[in-house]
Formats: sequence, structure tokens, C-alpha cells
Amino acid sequence: MATRETLGSDDRCRDSPQPRSPWLLVLAALGVVYGDIGTSPLYAIRECFYGPHAIALTHGHVLGVLSVVFWALLHEQIVLFTVVADDRAHVDSQEQLEVTEIAPQLYRVVARCGYMQRPHVPQLLARCAEYGLAADPETTTYVLGHESVLAKGHGGMARWRERLFALLVRNSGRATVYYGLPAGHVLEVGALIAI
Repeated sequence: MATRETLGSDDRCRDSPQPRSPWLLVLAALGVVYGDIGTSPLYAIRECFYGPHAIALTHGHVLGVLSVVFWALLHEQIVLFTVVADDRAHVDSQEQLEVTEIAPQLYRVVARCGYMQRPHVPQLLARCAEYGLAADPETTTYVLGHESVLAKGHGGMARWRERLFALLVRNSGRATVYYGLPAGHVLEVGALIAI
């Protein structure tokens, strides 16, 4: 049997294909590790864009699907939480929450609050147990979007209006404080928007 020392540089096995990229191996491993095709992240991504319930293949949808798959791999359950400001001053507690199970361990919660009520998301999340969603607000990771506005001067607004809008956005209150989120449990995903 030939050893490494006896093989010359031209004696490599030319029959075995060389991978083009290590990322191809990573993607293949994701499909193999999960074994069951229904739980494979690759299968889930394909079904989002090519299945019977396909969504449009846009930049935003691709990032959204990838982020949901990423978080599904890291967490036991995912809750898509939306706070809706109602036209009424106060919304009764019986009408305040709507919990829907989209898929196993994937929930959508719509919380309606009146314009005089301050939504405290951890308290609302704890109340979701009444609807079958058991989530501990103390161990939950809250993911928020955060946009920064940059006045570029090529938009349809006057330059001073763009600067004023950027100043108002920059000086607005923090969403973590407004929604009562614990500081150590918040992940903010940001975007820079040029106007």
C-alpha cells in the first residue's frame, strides 16, 4: 500500500470529484442530518417558494424564510408577535389576544391594544397560555427590527424635509422600552434606509 511519502504530486486519485465549495457540503449535510425529508431545512425552504402554497421569490421573502429556518434550528418554538393599535381608547382583555398555530411550534399572536394602552409584550405573552401557547417571557429571545434613516437628497422631498424626518426617526423612543422588553433578551436586526 502506498503511503503519503511514496506518492508523488501527480499520483492523486483523479476519479474522485473535488467539491467546488465547502458550502455545498454544508448544504448537503443539512439535508442528511435531519434524515426525515419533512424536517429538512432545505425541504422547508424549497416548499416555501415552489410548493402549492408558494410565496413570491423576492429579496425580502428569501431573507424572511431564511431567518425563520435559522431561528427554528436554534429555538424550541417561534412566536410571530404583532401589536395592532386599535381605534378605540381601550380594548377589553377578552378581545385583546388572537393566537394561531401556523405549524407545529410556530405560532402567530396578534395583540390589539387601544391608543391609550401601552402594550407590555412579556405580560401579553404570558397571557397566551390561556390559548394553549406556553411561553416563558423570562427565557424568551425577542427579535426586533430597527431602521435607521439616512437623508441622501435624491428623493422626492425637499432636502430640509429629509433631514427633519431623519432627525425625528433618530430621536424617537426605543421600541424595547415602549413594549416593556427585558434588555438582556432583545436582539435588534437593523437596516439603513436612504431617503
